[in-house]
Amino acid sequence: MSKTIQILLQKDVAKLGYIGDLIDVKPGYAKNYLFPNSLALRATPAIINQYKIKKVKLENQKIQDKQNAQFLKATLENMMPFTIRKKVGANQTLFGRVTEPEVKQVLEKALGQTCNYTTIDFPTLNTIGLHEVLIKLHPEVVLTLTIQVTG
Repeated sequence: MSKTIQILLQKDVAKLGYIGDLIDVKPGYAKNYLFPNSLALRATPAIINQYKIKKVKLENQKIQDKQNAQFLKATLENMMPFTIRKKVGANQTLFGRVTEPEVKQVLEKALGQTCNYTTIDFPTLNTIGLHEVLIKLHPEVVLTLTIQVTG
């Protein structure tokens, strides 16, 4: 039995690849995770030929997604800083902390639409003041968002 099999990714998979990539993985990983979750297909000649037909469409979609992410980044950069109000206790510390849903809600309220991003990474925000949050809008577009936390 071979130590790896070739698969075609149907969706982007973190730390593995992007939609349409032909990659080699261990058979157990493919059988137990990728195939049941509809993330990949076994790369047979027929599947590869179908993919080649769809490849141009996928590349155009990737370009469009990147342009949309760059436009969203420019729009949000012009609106900064965003303000989040929280209850404040002694020593200017917050009751609780600022959470990802709160950041997303502020962004969606400012944009007037839903905000699609792949990941959001920020330190524990439990004090008032200016804080920076990294938002990955696209694999190649990262926004450094400035948030003003007030009491």
